[in-house]
Amino acid sequence: MIYTSGYNDQMWIEKAHVFYIQDNEKLSLGPFVLMEVWNIVKTEAKWITYNNGLKNARKRKGPGNEKEVEDEGHIDIDELDDQPRPMGQKHAKKLKYSKSKEVETIDLDELDKFGKIQDEQNANRLKVLEMQQKLSSEKIEQTKLAHLAAKEQKEAAQMQREARKFELETKMFETYNRLLSMDVSMMSNEEKEEHANTMKCLKKKLFAEN
Repeated sequence: MIYTSGYNDQMWIEKAHVFYIQDNEKLSLGPFVLMEVWNIVKTEAKWITYNNGLKNARKRKGPGNEKEVEDEGHIDIDELDDQPRPMGQKHAKKLKYSKSKEVETIDLDELDKFGKIQDEQNANRLKVLEMQQKLSSEKIEQTKLAHLAAKEQKEAAQMQREARKFELETKMFETYNRLLSMDVSMMSNEEKEEHANTMKCLKKKLFAEN
C-alpha cells in the first residue's frame, strides 16, 4: 500500500472505498455498505486502541525496513487483540451497584454504631439526672429533718428552761412558806432583820408583776 502524507481520516476512508471495490470487483460486491456500523463502533475503546496500533505501525514504517515494520505491525495487532476488552456497560453498572451497596452497608454500620453510642449517652445522661434529682430530694429531706431537729432541740431547751424555772420557783415557795411560818419572837434583832429582808426578796421574785 502507498502512504500519502497530508491525508486526513476522511480521505483515507474514501481511498479505502476505492480499494474495496477494486479488490472485490470479481465478486461483484459493489460499494462498502457497513459505514453506519463503522460510525457507531469507531468511538468504542477497543477500536480506538486497535486503530492507534495500526497508525503507530504505519508511522514506524520506512525505506529498507518495510518487512520488519509489517511484522512489527502484525505483532502489535495480535497483542492488541490479546488486551482485555473495556468493561461493558452492564458490568460497570453491576460493579457500581455492588460498590454502592458496600458503601451503603458501611454507612448503615456506622449509623448503627453511632446510634448505639447516642443511646448509651442518653441512658447515662438520664442516670445522671436521676441521681441529681435523688440527691436533691435527699438534700431537701435532710434540710427538713435538720430544721425539724433544730426546732425540736429549741423546744426541748425551752422546756428545760421552763422546768428549771418551775423547780426554782417551787423551792422559793417552799422557802417562803417555811420562813413565813417561823416564830421570830425568839430571834435577835439582827436575825429578825435578815429574816425580813429574805422574805421581802422572795416575795418580790415570786409575786412580781409582769
